[in-house]
Amino acid sequence: MSDLTPETLQGFDFSIPDDPALAEALRLWMFRHASAWEADRKERDELRRRVIERLERNRELNAQIEALAKEIKVDDELLAERDRLLDAIPACEAHGNRCVPHAIEWVRAALAAKEER
Repeated sequence: MSDLTPETLQGFDFSIPDDPALAEALRLWMFRHASAWEADRKERDELRRRVIERLERNRELNAQIEALAKEIKVDDELLAERDRLLDAIPACEAHGNRCVPHAIEWVRAALAAKEER
């Protein structure tokens, strides 16, 4: 890898005593390539910045996905418990198994009967 960069070439004496035209050509070449190198560097820096932003956004989204997955797991567990409870209660005559209004009424009646004892 070369150490020739615009920074290392700045201040370098390109003058050749016997040929000022060659020295000027060398200066022009350096400034043309230095500006192209600088433009490439700016483009790389911008690309790097955008990649970093995307990686950070992906981390945020992954964290949100994990949080939602945990919430879904809890919801599934709650629904499974609800279904287990509804299956333990006698079926509603009008609606059959898992009728929530019937289950609520049945639980209240069972609690009232327990209190009366």
